[in-house]
Amino acid sequence: MFKCERCNKISEPNEKLNKLITKTRPREYVNKYYKKGQEYTKVTEGFEIEKEINLCSKCYEEMKENE
Repeated sequence: MFKCERCNKISEPNEKLNKLITKTRPREYVNKYYKKGQEYTKVTEGFEIEKEINLCSKCYEEMKENE
């Protein structure tokens, strides 16, 4: 059971939890590895989740329609 962060309704038992991402931030991932005695660095870019909210099924559908 969980509490919907939009309508503040307490869920029914076995109701599906929907998470909606509200905020992300850019992130660089640095990987160092060694090959034949030399050090190499590989930098990749991506996003990581900064904030997400718990929603009931009804609120989740309404939020998806408004996007």
